[in-house]
Amino acid sequence: HRLIFSRATPPFQIRLRAPGRTEISLLDAAVETHIRPVEEVRDRLLNLGPHRVCFDLAKLKGELVLRNRRPGDRFQPYGMSGTRKVSDLLIDGKIPEPLRDEIPLLLSNRTILWVIGLRTAQPAAVTGQTQHVLDVVFTGGWICSAES
Repeated sequence: HRLIFSRATPPFQIRLRAPGRTEISLLDAAVETHIRPVEEVRDRLLNLGPHRVCFDLAKLKGELVLRNRRPGDRFQPYGMSGTRKVSDLLIDGKIPEPLRDEIPLLLSNRTILWVIGLRTAQPAAVTGQTQHVLDVVFTGGWICSAES
């Protein structure tokens, strides 16, 4: 019962400024990152919403990259011991096929940490030992507009 106008989204990969703001013109969106002591966010960690996440800063290795999906992408969803295909998550999330290549993935050292708007991953989860977090906020694009 929907009409979707879309265009093919070419493969993209953008290095994020951390901390800082990174514009993603292809998606008409942006990502802001801040480093914060865990005490600043601990009370809100369970209620951040689908477009904001916090990761244990000490567990992030290498550069942060935002890119769209690739064939065979897998990640370890938060709370699970095994892995799951990103394509299966997008199907289960009822993301229309023409829009699936516009869903950005956040990676650290080639490990998928966040399928933006849908699910975070286990590898950099905040724990009781976390001292500092990387606070990440995604704004713009159809992903945020669809939930407004």
